[in-house]
Amino acid sequence: MRDIFKDYHPRLHEWLARWLRDPSEADGLAQEVLFRAASQQDSQPVQEPLAYVYGVALEVISELPRRSPAAREEDATLQRDIHAALQELPPLYRDVLLLCKRDGHSYEEASRRLGLTAHSVEKHLVRARARLLELLIEDGDRGKDMAGAMETK
Repeated sequence: MRDIFKDYHPRLHEWLARWLRDPSEADGLAQEVLFRAASQQDSQPVQEPLAYVYGVALEVISELPRRSPAAREEDATLQRDIHAALQELPPLYRDVLLLCKRDGHSYEEASRRLGLTAHSVEKHLVRARARLLELLIEDGDRGKDMAGAMETK
């Protein structure tokens, strides 16, 4: 899996630079994203590495400290975009995503809460992350930037 992340670093860096509108900040964040993705991947298998890496990137971006008024507006826009995209997900995808990613529950914990198998939770989480990414990409100019950065070169 770590070899795959190495392959994604250039695309991830470009995407972060466009998203943040600051190429210098993208260097450190790309490393943080890849470190977190590798750390989390060790505890949970990943079926869609690209969607997984970009999902972790969205988590890292959403945790950035507040900076200038422009940066705060960017953060607020990101939060609104994510919230709107979450509302468009099917309810089961949204529930699985929020339980596992926002609330930090394991597949087993989420499966007990939702009455599913852990394997089903894992499958729904993969699909939820991929669909969330699609919805964010479809969103206007920022979505065009994201799509361009994620195209295979």
